[in-house]
Amino acid sequence: MRERGEGWSAEARAACGDLYAEIAALPFLRELEAGTLGAEAFSRYLREDGLYLGAYAQAMRRLAERLPEGPERALFVHFAEDGVEAERAMQAEFGAGEGGGEEDAACRRLMAHVAETAEAEDLPVALAGVLPCFAVYAEVGARLARSAGDGHPYRRWIGTYAGGDFAGDAAAVAALCDEYARRQPACRPAMDAAYREGVCLERDFWAAAR
Repeated sequence: MRERGEGWSAEARAACGDLYAEIAALPFLRELEAGTLGAEAFSRYLREDGLYLGAYAQAMRRLAERLPEGPERALFVHFAEDGVEAERAMQAEFGAGEGGGEEDAACRRLMAHVAETAEAEDLPVALAGVLPCFAVYAEVGARLARSAGDGHPYRRWIGTYAGGDFAGDAAAVAALCDEYARRQPACRPAMDAAYREGVCLERDFWAAAR
């Protein structure tokens, strides 16, 4: 069994420590953690996230098509179907629709990234590029959960990403990336770049929400 902190994904996370620190310091997430984030700012974020989920679902389906039959493919089909529906159901609890109108620049860049990454020539690079969709949210969710008590206005949203199911999904994608990096070590530099770009775009997406 792979030990905690071992493998490509742990190295990629460590190399992006500066970006994770920037994400933790964003006003949107600091106010969300404190429960003081205004409803308008949160609704704006949910609207953009609703727009992004369409591109995310398509990217997950494309990756599922590229993966071999079996558990790996089934995992990404799950992301494209059950995962997206769960997020949209959570958003509906806050009065958010699926998203309409024109997305902002940060959302467009993130949507383009997941779409282009899913078509990357090398499958390990494609997987590395979408890993931040899981890894960043899982880490943020775990941190926010420490302060999300019973009276926290955004406890339901935080719980979606702090729960064991989402953490398990993030760990599964990380383990898959580790395995492909082991099999195809020549892809590691491109995997590193794709992962870092994904983390940057997640940061920019949240920065634009405030």
